[in-house]
Amino acid sequence: MTLAKLIRLFTLQNAALHNGVAQADSVLSRILGENPELKPKAKELMVKIAPVVIEINTLGADECVRILASEAPDLLEKKEGAKKDVLKPLPNVSGPVRMRAAPSPSGPLHIGHAFTIIPNAEYVKMYGGAFILRLEDTNQDNVMPEAYKMIEDDTRWLSQNNLNEVFIQSERMELYYQTALALLEEHHAYVCTCEGEAWKNLIEEGSPCPCRDKSAKSNIEDWHKMHTGEYPEGAAVVRLKTDVAHKNPAMRDFAILRINETEHPRQGNKYRVWPLMNFSVAADDYSMGLTHVLRGKDHFDNTRRQKYIFDYLGWKTPEYIHYGRIQFDGLRLSTTETKAAITAGTYDGWNDVRLPTIGALRRRGFQAEAFRRFVIGMGISLTDKHVDVKEFFKSLEYHNRQLIEADANRYFLVIDPKEVTVLDAPAVYAEFDLHPEHRKGGRKLSAEGTFLLQAEDLAALPTGQVYRLMEGLNFTSEAHAYRFHSSDVATYRKLGGRIMHWLPASPENLDVEVLMNDGTVQKGKGERHLASIKPGQIVQFERHYFARFEGKQGNVYIFVYTHK
Repeated sequence: MTLAKLIRLFTLQNAALHNGVAQADSVLSRILGENPELKPKAKELMVKIAPVVIEINTLGADECVRILASEAPDLLEKKEGAKKDVLKPLPNVSGPVRMRAAPSPSGPLHIGHAFTIIPNAEYVKMYGGAFILRLEDTNQDNVMPEAYKMIEDDTRWLSQNNLNEVFIQSERMELYYQTALALLEEHHAYVCTCEGEAWKNLIEEGSPCPCRDKSAKSNIEDWHKMHTGEYPEGAAVVRLKTDVAHKNPAMRDFAILRINETEHPRQGNKYRVWPLMNFSVAADDYSMGLTHVLRGKDHFDNTRRQKYIFDYLGWKTPEYIHYGRIQFDGLRLSTTETKAAITAGTYDGWNDVRLPTIGALRRRGFQAEAFRRFVIGMGISLTDKHVDVKEFFKSLEYHNRQLIEADANRYFLVIDPKEVTVLDAPAVYAEFDLHPEHRKGGRKLSAEGTFLLQAEDLAALPTGQVYRLMEGLNFTSEAHAYRFHSSDVATYRKLGGRIMHWLPASPENLDVEVLMNDGTVQKGKGERHLASIKPGQIVQFERHYFARFEGKQGNVYIFVYTHK
């Protein structure tokens, strides 16, 4: 086997293993591992590998697998994990599972949330059971009222309508109060009224505060004072008894409830004692009967904190599965920054097409299944993963293209149209396919010598060459005119340059605007057959891109750019 072929096959294999994205250094390592005698030529090899990687990365994982299956099936067989369609099994499954996603309604979901929602929904599909959405809104200082509905809608969409139950924590306050009382009565928690700095100094020394030894009766009296207002905000908290000498100071008698008098968007001023995250999560995970919980490995300490509560109350602990962080390199996902930019008018709203929110990507025409394929391909492990934003969108667009291509009708859009007369041209009667494979014909256009062409095309027509209007005629560009040359395709193929789409210069053409992913707007004329499409439908503008139809504004047809 030649070195060039070896490079190509190993690059295909590497791309198949990594969601369609090969890495040059990995290919080099593979080649040197098989051919150690080439190590002195590693730099020369890298020069040869780099362009092959660029080429292969345009194919997508499915195409890489197809080529390998045809040309080198042994490479595919050796790496049976090349194309992952399912997640690895959950540990300790004895029946149907109950799993949850638990975002805070501080803003809408973004692409990072897909890596939590989709695996949970997938496991429930695998094993049966229930996928639960729990909106964690007990920190009223960080709640955006409109986010509740946005999150539920996007979760249903990402899970492909496999969401079974929805809970809102602020509607479960009585459960938290009952659980807190149980801990206080059993001497597992206490109401602490120490001044914050004094308590911090004691706990750093590994010493208990005086409140720790109060009787259950005294603690319950103080608990009621927290509710009645006898203790002002900041004057008392409920702490869980752990180990004041724990090697990790953050584990020492941490607070589980506090007073917060900020008005809640849903509950108003009904409650003034609010649970903190570790307490409400533990109470909910138990009461909702969760069997397995997926969470980032940055929650290891929180898992340990919550286990204290499970153990004190004799609850069965769910199976906690931790995974590495997904870091999107080159992408800002800060809800706080985005909210400020929206307020400042930089963005039109949370569905602004420039944003990486799920709502914005839905608006552009991305399909939930495209996200599922990408996330499942990444898998779940403890390893932190860095995802370059350009490579992410390249892969997501590849998956999306596979999903929408067959259903997307083809149409002509002439951007920045210029009216052109082709001298001596015969009448043109042409019929174009709605889809080249699935829906033949259906788009009839006719013109008599005058056409609409794109300004960009006209700027690229040097004189002396033959050009073609698709399914129409051939013409030449002269110094100050365009002249008919011939009609047949064979002549164009022998002599021709650029081939162009076109529209008749007709009042039947439609005004079209396309909102691009950088926020700019492309304006042009669309063919009359666009009048039959419905809002939400995705089309392909030939020679341009896929776009999703949003609807009409007056007589203008508004589309949003999807991808090429």
